[in-house]
Amino acid sequence: MKPNAFQDRMRSHIEGLLAKKGRSKETKWHDGAEESFFEIGFPPYTAWIYDDEAQLSGPGLDQRFEFHDYGSLDALEATYSDFVQNFIRSLA
Repeated sequence: MKPNAFQDRMRSHIEGLLAKKGRSKETKWHDGAEESFFEIGFPPYTAWIYDDEAQLSGPGLDQRFEFHDYGSLDALEATYSDFVQNFIRSLA
């Protein structure tokens, strides 16, 4: 399965933010039978981008953003995008 538009936009957004911060990252595409997702590692944190949900986790952090909490993919994307942007900007 190929990434959907949401996954591609979020991957690009996160990678761009990390590049601006000069942070190294490793992006992996997991193509499974049940679900496919991006895993973006920027130690000690990891972002996951599924087809209709996303997560950011690491030491002291476990934020999940799920479609059913937002009612639309656009609302989920806007909220996750803002959260990730503010988080990455706060990194040293």
